[in-house]
Amino acid sequence: MEKQTITLLLFLKKGNPFFIASQKILPKRSEHSIPTDKMSGLKDKILKFYNDFKEHFDPQENVCSTLHASNRIILVHPGNVTEIEAGRILEEFLVRSRKKHGIWMVIDIILSLMGGILTPLPGPNLFFFYPAARAVSHYFARRGVITALSLDKKDFTINPLLDTIQDNINDLDSVSVEIEELEKSCQCSHIQRLLK
Repeated sequence: MEKQTITLLLFLKKGNPFFIASQKILPKRSEHSIPTDKMSGLKDKILKFYNDFKEHFDPQENVCSTLHASNRIILVHPGNVTEIEAGRILEEFLVRSRKKHGIWMVIDIILSLMGGILTPLPGPNLFFFYPAARAVSHYFARRGVITALSLDKKDFTINPLLDTIQDNINDLDSVSVEIEELEKSCQCSHIQRLLK
């Protein structure tokens, strides 16, 4: 996958940092890239299922996974947070996330291996599939964090729309127009749902 600039929006929810990432721009399929064999079709179905499944994960984990596709990060922070503070908040978030996802990846791998023992039993093996999917998700999140920590291109900026939303974070319905404009300008989605 081609690397790209990822925009991170920094909000402060109840005094804690909360990040929302811009969407990765996926390459469009041409007629020549449509899967012709059964394995490619199966792979596409598995990826679609996984992408639908990960919508139920912690939004911050999805932010970390998105960072793997980045070659540059633009952090949009509230105006009352200095660039130095924003950089420190991002760095702390990344270091904490690397540890968290590393630990949970190992735990989920162990659980999925233990669930693998139940494979001979008939029926769906949820004790294997769920921890295995979570282990993969933690792997992608950790990989994204490692990519972000290694980047030397991190830009910091402010946005008046983000400031307006931040000032009204407890009454997001009153700033729905600003949320929509920010989503368009930063290629983000579901800001209102994520901030609730």
